[in-house]
Amino acid sequence: MRKSIAERFAFRLAVGIMAASMVLSTPVLAQQIHEEVTTVPDKTLSKAEAASISSAAAHVLRQIAKARGALFMIKIWSRLKRR
Repeated sequence: MRKSIAERFAFRLAVGIMAASMVLSTPVLAQQIHEEVTTVPDKTLSKAEAASISSAAAHVLRQIAKARGALFMIKIWSRLKRR
């Protein structure tokens, strides 16, 4: 599939802008940044609370993986239908 002239121009323009920004921007050295962050927990979690949070997080990650798999299969199926 051949891209139109406008698409090629837009792509080249975007690449040019990114290249120019990398060349023209001044690097910030890590020595120039002085930031200090301290955290103090308000409350420590009990083992039951930590287990509950861990279980909920695992459930969410499984759901995300399942949704990504479904989206991948839809993408593959739509490509196969086009042939």
